[in-house]
Amino acid sequence: MEQNCRGEYERSFLLDFQEWLELVLGWLSKVFVSDGAGVAQIPGVPSGPGGSSVQSVMKHWRCHMHHFFCRIYVNMRIEELFSIIRDFPESKAAIEDLKFCLDRTNQRQQLLTSLKSAFESRLLHPGVHTSDILTVYISAIKALRELDPSMVVLQVACQPIRKYLRTRDDTVRQIVAGLTGDAESCADLASELSRGDPVSLELQDSDDDSTDPEDWSPDPTDAVTDKTGSKRRSSDIISLLVSIYGSKD
Repeated sequence: MEQNCRGEYERSFLLDFQEWLELVLGWLSKVFVSDGAGVAQIPGVPSGPGGSSVQSVMKHWRCHMHHFFCRIYVNMRIEELFSIIRDFPESKAAIEDLKFCLDRTNQRQQLLTSLKSAFESRLLHPGVHTSDILTVYISAIKALRELDPSMVVLQVACQPIRKYLRTRDDTVRQIVAGLTGDAESCADLASELSRGDPVSLELQDSDDDSTDPEDWSPDPTDAVTDKTGSKRRSSDIISLLVSIYGSKD
């Protein structure tokens, strides 16, 4: 996996893994079949009076190996997540694979801790221009809302960026330059202003009382407490940039 996947963000590896897994399981089913009755004995797997059937044993191994692959893949991509975000949307395939695997492992807190640390060590220091910080922040918004539609990962992981940008004297000037198209490094802002994000804007303007109780779902436990909740959490770039200063006013 290290040789084939590390540093390669533009294509998905899930299908390759699935094909490899089926080959390995086919080989294992032949290795562990002990007689013509279709009985398999695998070390560490309890067997019943007549032994475990090949089908049940292979199901156990498939689940085990699939989970093992997901954990290894998530660990590797967590280490590379800063670069994956920086390269988005070219790295969208890596984000989609990571989302698939992350949903099957319990590693979101590990991802949050690592990503916040990467932002602080590689981005948030005086040697980086404000426009470059804003460019990475915009990429993070796009990549992390693809990774986690609930926006919790974005909300938590990007807190250090928002806090640091408030300390920069030229943050507002760079945002305005980006919105008016005067800053090439923040060209995404001008296009975002003209395009907007109708879905998220509708959610922001909607009335709390109009929400269908049947559609309500609680925020994840690692969400930052706020007044809006997951249904009204903004995901459009303009609003998130404005929220650096805490209020649209």
